[in-house]
Amino acid sequence: MELIITNTTRKALEPLKIDFHKLAHGVFLVTNKNASHVFFELIFVSKNRIRFLNLTYRKIDKVTDVISFAFNDNLSEGGPRNNLGEIDICYDVAVLQAKKYQHSLRREIAFLFVHGLLHLLGYDHQNEEEAAIMFGIQKQIVGKMI
Repeated sequence: MELIITNTTRKALEPLKIDFHKLAHGVFLVTNKNASHVFFELIFVSKNRIRFLNLTYRKIDKVTDVISFAFNDNLSEGGPRNNLGEIDICYDVAVLQAKKYQHSLRREIAFLFVHGLLHLLGYDHQNEEEAAIMFGIQKQIVGKMI
């Protein structure tokens, strides 16, 4: 597994001490997905950028916390590397949500990252059953690792 992390904001990520690789391995383990031939990108973006992405790709003209773009839903066991896609997290929205939910920024960003990765792996929350599964996995991973 290869994870490329890009920070397009001026916010320092290092003090958060989040091991995104460890979180990703936890997601692959819990979901029984093979991580050996995959790569994906995590991008920290501004409110303006996430709003643009949300409007352009989802037709929703508002700022959001995380958006995932799945490039390859079919994970093969061997052969060429699979580009799963990209996860865009708005750092400023994460700060607001951490305060709102009264937990650490570290936990909020980890939760958003796991949420985005689950979307790349085909999980969704369009109905109660899907949401229960997806949010259950998120809580399990973030609860153990953060």
